Amino acid sequence: RGMFVTVLGRYAGIDPADYQDWYLPQLYADVPADAYYAPYINWATRHGITTGTAVGRFSPDTPINREQMAVFLVRFANCYGYLFEPIREDIPDEFADEASISGYAAEAVDMMRASGILTGRLQADGSYNFDPGALAGRCECAAVFHRLMDAAVIDEDFFFEEPEEIALFDCEGMTLMPGD
Repeated sequence: RGMFVTVLGRYAGIDPADYQDWYLPQLYADVPADAYYAPYINWATRHGITTGTAVGRFSPDTPINREQMAVFLVRFANCYGYLFEPIREDIPDEFADEASISGYAAEAVDMMRASGILTGRLQADGSYNFDPGALAGRCECAAVFHRLMDAAVIDEDFFFEEPEEIALFDCEGMTLMPGD
């Protein structure tokens, strides 16, 4: 998860110095401030790309799964004004295992399916499964980022704004303002 967010931040062209020691370790007890991925996790949290995995936890060394990958990519696109154009013609209309996709990830998974960035896994009966909880290895993440470069186009009407507040996983009533 830490490596995926790092690659996403590098894709965005952020300067890690702008996010060094930004809220750590107050946000995530499991993210050391001197870790290579720390500024990227700070950036992703500040921009709503991630909210962590539990109160005070990001789980940077836990492998990312397919539905988490979809959510991170869609939140990133929404933050930076990207639209996704379909990059394949053989996109399935739906995934046979849609019922197993978490509610929080369903819309993001569908956007990734419709664009062809995250494809399903062909089954013997000709249907496609998304396999939302399957862990994504480095080679799969690399393929997804390659497809992202082909599918992502800038929305010409988009205006980027720094976030006014930051929400974290399962912290009702707790709001952080940038700079606090």
